[in-house]
Amino acid sequence: CNSTPTHLAFEKVPSRTEAQKDGVDLGAFQQVLDSLQKRQLTVRLFEKIRKVYGDLECGYCGKLYWYQVHYDLHIRTHTREHLYYCAQCSYSSITKNCLKRHVLQKHSNIQLR
Repeated sequence: CNSTPTHLAFEKVPSRTEAQKDGVDLGAFQQVLDSLQKRQLTVRLFEKIRKVYGDLECGYCGKLYWYQVHYDLHIRTHTREHLYYCAQCSYSSITKNCLKRHVLQKHSNIQLR
């Protein structure tokens, strides 16, 4: 669906004082979160974020990408789709570079730092 909503709503995170009323200590993370200035995500702000960070959005975690190749590599981290397999053992990897590093580290006499 390509329709853009007029505004996007976020689920309300309980404030520190609300949590304290319930006897819950949310800790330092919640203090930082409460101190942040929050604004409503409007269509204009949404479009600005997309313009800066990219149009390709990961459906699993929401990370944005400009290039399809980077997006595809990232998606494989969620789906565990391994395209490269070691010929000497059962190791598999998402990228060719990871497989090369594995072969050098595990199946050769070369020491990598």
